[in-house]
Amino acid sequence: MDVFRTAWTDVVIGTVALKDVFHSEVISQVISKRSAEHLASRSVAGVLGSAGFVAAVVIECVVALAIFLFISYTLNSVFPLLAIVEDDATTLDYEPVQLKDDSELEKTAEYMASPGNEEGPVTRSRPVTSNLRSTYRLLRATRGFRGLWRGFDYALVHSIFAGLIMAAFRALPSVFSLVGFAVASLLTVQLGVAWTHSVISEPSQRTSFWQRLPPFKLAFRATALPTLTVWLASGLTQQVPVIIDGLTKDSKYDAFGWLLALGLWVFLHVFIVTPATVVLVRVQASLLPEGDQAIVAFDRGLTLHRASGKEYMTMQDAWNSFSRAAWIRLVKLCAKVWAVSVPIVLAMVLIAASEFYFVHWLSERR
Repeated sequence: MDVFRTAWTDVVIGTVALKDVFHSEVISQVISKRSAEHLASRSVAGVLGSAGFVAAVVIECVVALAIFLFISYTLNSVFPLLAIVEDDATTLDYEPVQLKDDSELEKTAEYMASPGNEEGPVTRSRPVTSNLRSTYRLLRATRGFRGLWRGFDYALVHSIFAGLIMAAFRALPSVFSLVGFAVASLLTVQLGVAWTHSVISEPSQRTSFWQRLPPFKLAFRATALPTLTVWLASGLTQQVPVIIDGLTKDSKYDAFGWLLALGLWVFLHVFIVTPATVVLVRVQASLLPEGDQAIVAFDRGLTLHRASGKEYMTMQDAWNSFSRAAWIRLVKLCAKVWAVSVPIVLAMVLIAASEFYFVHWLSERR
């Protein structure tokens, strides 16, 4: 769910996966190397050489990139993050964050109010993250279109720094490159905490990008262990398809192997990666300064450590304070996100494939 922790590894794994796919026997039977070379040679001088076609391709790539970023960042990272820190016993007695105008405030009250409420703005209501539409409207109400990209600057900087650190480790022997992601995650814990804070709250007096970073020692003490836990869980999950593929590569059960890999990946992601991520996010959120106001009803369990004089929430407290109702709400939200994301991605793939074969058909006719 935290895009800044997985963006670089997703790029690497996706590149390797694409390489394996285009070297697989199945794809080779559909598109031979000779036909691909023929398509390229015929297209450069023909269809692809036209300025209109190039402009259309560029525009389409920009639109596809924007859609992909919205799905991977806003839907799959920002939405679940807000759900993890929102209080289930949501009431409207907290002061809303800076909205654009009174009409937006009225809209916020409308979608946060439960059907049939008669007691006004202090009655119990459903959490905002109970559905996608209310979460979307909340983000739009805070900063307009920019609200959908809350914290993107921190996510981008985090990915760049983590990528540079991991690139340095890849220049070393393989035994060292294996721990590159863990080291990169630990060295950038400040950016991880700042990303969480920038998504869930509005800045108070700390307007500078770097001023919002917590002290490194505090961020490291609080999040080092949960960060390593997420790293181990993510690494295990990402290696499952590779292991299954290696076991079934020379057998007659390739389809069964891929189904098994998919099932194990889903199982590990739901029951290991997601719980570890929830714990990490809640520990990060517990470091939110008292002067910062969350854009959702902040889970009161995230502030209980202050009563006992602690600087942050422990992993055990983060796990125990996440209620069963919150788990159900988070799972439902993630299921809705996937229900929206998968058809969009499939449609984009089908459009790209259709255009490829259309260009191929045109090149054959020239």
